[in-house]
Amino acid sequence: MMRTAIITVFAAFSIIVGGGGITQAQEEGFEGTLDLSESAGEQIEYFEAMLEHNGDMAADRQAVVLLWLVDLYDSIEDFGAVERTYLRILAFYPADVGILNSYGMFLIERQRDYERAESLLVEASRWGRYTDARSLDRGGTYELLARVEMEQGKYEIALRHASIAVELMDDESSVSARRILAETLRRSGAYDDAVLAYIDLIALERGANTEDINSLKLFVDRAEHYGAGDLNGLIEDAIRERDAERRRRVEAEGAELVSIPSTGGVVLEGTLRRRDGPGAVLFIPDFGGTRTRYAPYAQILGVDGISSLTLDLRGQGGSRSDSLLTQQNMPLRHAERLPDDVAAGFRHLQEALGLQAGRIMIVTEGYGSTVVEKALHRGGLGSPVVHLSPSFNPADKDLANSIAFHPDLGILMLYSDEDLHALRSSSYFRNAKNFNKLKIISYQDSGRGIDILRRNPVALEKFQDWARKTVSGP
Repeated sequence: MMRTAIITVFAAFSIIVGGGGITQAQEEGFEGTLDLSESAGEQIEYFEAMLEHNGDMAADRQAVVLLWLVDLYDSIEDFGAVERTYLRILAFYPADVGILNSYGMFLIERQRDYERAESLLVEASRWGRYTDARSLDRGGTYELLARVEMEQGKYEIALRHASIAVELMDDESSVSARRILAETLRRSGAYDDAVLAYIDLIALERGANTEDINSLKLFVDRAEHYGAGDLNGLIEDAIRERDAERRRRVEAEGAELVSIPSTGGVVLEGTLRRRDGPGAVLFIPDFGGTRTRYAPYAQILGVDGISSLTLDLRGQGGSRSDSLLTQQNMPLRHAERLPDDVAAGFRHLQEALGLQAGRIMIVTEGYGSTVVEKALHRGGLGSPVVHLSPSFNPADKDLANSIAFHPDLGILMLYSDEDLHALRSSSYFRNAKNFNKLKIISYQDSGRGIDILRRNPVALEKFQDWARKTVSGP
């Protein structure tokens, strides 16, 4: 398995790879760039050597390197090394619910060790009660617990945990938990309740997941009060009711659901919040993410009079359809049009609010940063940007060309200093072109992407101040 990466290291030492192997060089404030075009095994040797030669590396950075090692060991199916690496991470962060969930998922999917996974996840559920773990992480713990318990035939407790997961998550995040809930009801023989649970799931997905519809059709005849004949009508009614409920909920927040046409016949869904101020913000999710995670920050900016549009790109959230797969498995022709979706959302904001391009700021995170950079170039958008934990691949020629023509407007990059991938990406961006209006700020132990604003009040204040000044214009 071949991988390509460029790792930029800011530290009191540099790792130098040459004919003599790996050596350590002391140099305060050194900034070095290391090109890696190596096999997974060679990269494993490199990262293990990095940890060995830098015994005083901060715990948060060690944890990030160890997470990379988890992926690398998993890619070569060295599952024993994966487990040892997870234990090394947990030695630093024994109460990290997200890490415990990840380890639990590994035990379920790779090892099929349901007993140990259950024990680990019970521990995660305890920690979740006493730490500041996100509701999404806590919901993930209960979802995985329910999955393990369902596979072990512990249906009663699985139903309870799946219900807790649904309560802790928003609609978009709770799809898997709802599926486990429905399947557990079916396996336990509660067919009428299972039909209702599957119909609720299908309505939430707006009928886009044919596998869930087929799963329902396989057992609906066993239900006492339902039959295959009236199934389609029940699904259509449930979808209409769910859509009406969503609209009522959004309108109660002083917002509106909008449908935006994009290329390839795709219709995007977004939430538009109109305010009285002079500018607006367009929120673009990370790859595979949905607009719901931006809602609190759109509301915060709304207090300052800043309008916003949170947008689901094709294949995700409200922009899914039965003819369009998710971003993880969609055809290349659709994946290449993701920047078109950003441009479509941008134009919609311009037209709906009558704004000039410079008064619309785009906020994105992770791989969404790559999509936005390509959209800026292709669409000639001329917009200031905030990149949260950006993810850029230096081998992407289209991205390099887009950055080369990036307009020299305001650019703010925020990332957590333990996130070495975001550090590498921000350094790559900074060195790609001379920017006069680029500001890069790192914060300690602040998570990734939009979570930086949740976990770090200083970062949130900086973001708000930047947004106010940027969309107000000179």
